Amino acid sequence: MRDELARRIDRSMSTAPTRAWAAYAFDLLRRAHVSGLLPGVEFSPKLLSGPEQDVMIGEILAGHREGKGAAVRWPADLHEALGTRGFRQEIRDFFDRIAEYALTAEGLENLAQTLDRPAWHSVAQLYTEYQQIRRLRAPNAYDPAALIHEACAFLLANPEYLREERARFDLILIDDAQELSPSVYRLMRILVGRESGQVLATYTGDQRDAVEAAFTPSARVLITCCTETVVQGFRGARPDLAATLPQIFPELQREELKTSYCMNAPITLAWRNIARRLPVIANAPTPREPQTAPSKYEESALLRLSDDGDLLDPRHSDELPEGFSGTFWVHLRTRRTR
Repeated sequence: MRDELARRIDRSMSTAPTRAWAAYAFDLLRRAHVSGLLPGVEFSPKLLSGPEQDVMIGEILAGHREGKGAAVRWPADLHEALGTRGFRQEIRDFFDRIAEYALTAEGLENLAQTLDRPAWHSVAQLYTEYQQIRRLRAPNAYDPAALIHEACAFLLANPEYLREERARFDLILIDDAQELSPSVYRLMRILVGRESGQVLATYTGDQRDAVEAAFTPSARVLITCCTETVVQGFRGARPDLAATLPQIFPELQREELKTSYCMNAPITLAWRNIARRLPVIANAPTPREPQTAPSKYEESALLRLSDDGDLLDPRHSDELPEGFSGTFWVHLRTRRTR
């Protein structure tokens, strides 16, 4: 979709026409900084890389072993893991999920109490210290997973900027909605949602009326989604949240595409049987019955490769034309969709 849009645009543009949600959030924060709307951020925003996060977490944990910093008590079954690289990576992944769900350390403490997860109490204390150190060391640096949360917080804290941002777009195309995380759904509600009530239900600021007034008519939206093909679940994708799209866009019109252009009939049948037995979303129905596109097969010899062994010796094949000894021909059967 990105390549096709770039090909069709017949004019120069000051910004990229297609972006990932995190890239848009970073650009939003950059523009906010240029406008002087990020108090306490002196330099241009930058991203913390994964290795930089690992180093910071490692330094904090090393300081704890030396008696420095917060007195974080870990469950006994985690003591041997505290100094390992794998533990630091698990902590970083945990911090990413905290950011994506807009949790605070206090919120995580409550969850730990409710769900009886002692290790989460320790993570909450570590997260508080990590945030404090990061803000002191690099106030202009953002964790990649927290970008969208920070963009949401900025828009709600600046209702006039939110109103202008909602008016910037005429049409927004959202591809692969099944790969979106909860934080993206929050940004979607704020940026292009039709109703302010869903946003104000969790709003705790003191500009409630101004935020509500910022929800002027927004851009048209076209969304593609197939909850049976999600591949980013390990990075926080929530395909089940696609069921909330009609709440965000009450006027949503659904059109089901029933033709499969990438699978032939036997593969489509096999996929359909597996999708019924093992749905991506637990207990969700799988109503889609894709049909294969009309196609025809063509045969052609495309590649000629030299071969020194007997295993692929062309003289052992009766299918090759005469006169082609000494070379190995790759015979391909291709399917072309009409």
